[in-house]
Amino acid sequence: NHSLWFGNAATETYEDPGYAVAGWATSTEVSLFPGLSASLDLWAYLDVEAFSASLPTDRFEVIVVPNFGAPVVVWDKGDLIPDDMGSWVNITADLSEFAGQVVSIRVEFDSHDSQLNSSGGVFVDEIQVIQGCAELD
Repeated sequence: NHSLWFGNAATETYEDPGYAVAGWATSTEVSLFPGLSASLDLWAYLDVEAFSASLPTDRFEVIVVPNFGAPVVVWDKGDLIPDDMGSWVNITADLSEFAGQVVSIRVEFDSHDSQLNSSGGVFVDEIQVIQGCAELD
């Protein structure tokens, strides 16, 4: 079993000395059925700087990218409590507003700076789009 990882295999961190680093991964397209509920479920492990409302820190976001329209952030690192950092956390997001559309799921990470980047980075695993079922007549 392997997770998606944003990091440097040589150093086992996400550090590139002297540079800010960023990256993203985007899923294949998913068709969401019209009129049915839909949700996103994934697991993430963030060994990065904790969220700060007053300072620019490492950014991690989960984004829905519809075929037509602007990308929408459905979850970001600010939704975590500090105790969740360095632990696997289950992330869920309601995708019902995208019913009837074709979307992709993107995860993005940005260190914003070259400081405090010597930890393990971001791991993402078990990404699922779950859709409701229509009622039988």
